[in-house]
Amino acid sequence: MTRTLNAGLHGFGRFAQHLLFSWLSHSRQFSIPYLVDEILSLEDVYQLITDHDRLDFSRFSPRLGAEGVVLTHSDGGEVEINYTCGIAAEVPWLGEVDLWLECSGRNSSIAACEPFLKGRTRQAIISATCWDADQTLVMGLNENQWSSRAKVLSYGSCTVNAFVPLADWLHQQYGVQQAYVNVVHNLPRHQLPAHSDPEWKICTLEKMAPQLLPWLSNEQIFVSYATVPYTGGSLIEFNFRLNRVPSKQEVLQKLQHALENTLKGLYRIETEDPGVAGVLGARENAVFPLSGIEVIGDNLRFRGYFDNENSAVRYLQLVELIVGN
Repeated sequence: MTRTLNAGLHGFGRFAQHLLFSWLSHSRQFSIPYLVDEILSLEDVYQLITDHDRLDFSRFSPRLGAEGVVLTHSDGGEVEINYTCGIAAEVPWLGEVDLWLECSGRNSSIAACEPFLKGRTRQAIISATCWDADQTLVMGLNENQWSSRAKVLSYGSCTVNAFVPLADWLHQQYGVQQAYVNVVHNLPRHQLPAHSDPEWKICTLEKMAPQLLPWLSNEQIFVSYATVPYTGGSLIEFNFRLNRVPSKQEVLQKLQHALENTLKGLYRIETEDPGVAGVLGARENAVFPLSGIEVIGDNLRFRGYFDNENSAVRYLQLVELIVGN
């Protein structure tokens, strides 16, 4: 009988909360018996689960256990997650898990993840951009290139996942000369007191996209990225300058076919504009209303929304792929 692989989850911020929710809702290909966070107490973790501002954990009947949080998985089985508040590299279960789920936002380099790769732990998967990762794997682009020899992997980021698969598909169809990306990104509730104004930020997509897409140079992509003091979903807009300009009808016909095949589950097109609140909980990388897809001159524009926190769905799928190999 094949042993179920287990994973240790490091960090319990917004991304990890969405990851846990998605795992409880959709996956039992691996187990999560351990959770560690440097700051939160067990009571804090339980409070976040039982009083979440977006995610309804009540369906999983959460309760405090002897050493952590007990939840009922969607398949009916009970799950107890042993919780540790402390330094991750010093947890007593270090080296006992098969995979290290690095979701703390603290360790985004190979060197930072090396302390976790001990004993039975074969790979660390980072929920952020990691410039020196052994592999950056994006679902819908290069996930089939996964290597068991890679020790530290990155799933990219919410914006990397939103942009890269669609951009690559468009380049195959029409040839992309340049890409302009505009992102208006939310902030989690706990950051609002310190960030009360919109701010321009650097987006890792601008450098990561050319690393993932061999046809795209640094001079061909421009990213405008701003955070706003708002806790809902986020806005995203792509403008592609194309070699061959199609009609909107042609784009929609070809894209619909791709959404049923190579891009399945990665994007959604809505007849009516759902608004930013309408995409909370969306499992797709981005959601575009029909009115947000336009051909203007030699440019093709996609204007829509994404639940950046729920890009944890793509991270979960990457972990499942690793577990299945």
